[in-house]
Amino acid sequence: MSEHLAGNLFRWRLGFRLTVVVTWLLVLVLLWFGPRTWPRTVPLAAFWWFRAIAILGVVYLFYEVGQVSEKRVGVGEVLLDALLVLPMFAFWFIAWAASY
Repeated sequence: MSEHLAGNLFRWRLGFRLTVVVTWLLVLVLLWFGPRTWPRTVPLAAFWWFRAIAILGVVYLFYEVGQVSEKRVGVGEVLLDALLVLPMFAFWFIAWAASY
């Protein structure tokens, strides 16, 4: 059973990383390089998606930290995922602060 769970982790890792990178690119393109004539709902939807991925990313990061304690994942891989996910919260805070 535990081998099956480890296999799921390795299948999810690539999808997780790709989703986070594509989400960063989506937000950068839509918010900074996108036309200013778009309705307000387009950037809001992109930011909602960004927040959802950030929250799910932290949940996955906690799962991965648990796998480190069982020696299924290396610390370097967790650090890479943390570098992808944790700046999302800094960006989220900056965007929230700029809206006031």
